[in-house]
Amino acid sequence: MLCISNKGRSATRILTLLASGGAKRIYSSTDICTAEGINPGYVQQIMGSLRDSGLVVSHRGKQGGFELARPASMITLADVLHVMEGETRLAPCHDGTVCERVPTCAARSAWVEAASVMDSFFEQITIEQLANRAQELAAQREGEG
Repeated sequence: MLCISNKGRSATRILTLLASGGAKRIYSSTDICTAEGINPGYVQQIMGSLRDSGLVVSHRGKQGGFELARPASMITLADVLHVMEGETRLAPCHDGTVCERVPTCAARSAWVEAASVMDSFFEQITIEQLANRAQELAAQREGEG
């Protein structure tokens, strides 16, 4: 079964949180840990990858923390997953170098095409859309309570 890793899912949740805060809201590591229930060391690891990839910027000092590096409407789920998961591959033969059967394998093209379809799907979903959905869900929960 294909499964997005905990890192990929956590990074998506963190970026959604950052987007929910509005323009120029800076979240400390503690804010992120508290809001998302993620351990501090793991948050630092994820934020390091997101910072190195240019999806977030970090600020030092007492009022420091993290914010999105560009508008949430310009960050796709594909961007996040590529940073955290790497290239979308459904089989090890994706690049054509691992298996001697590549030239005669009828299924290889299906694996490559399916990975492309998944990438295209994730490219259509922005962090802004996820943040809007998170706010809708929070409003629904408040209305029920």
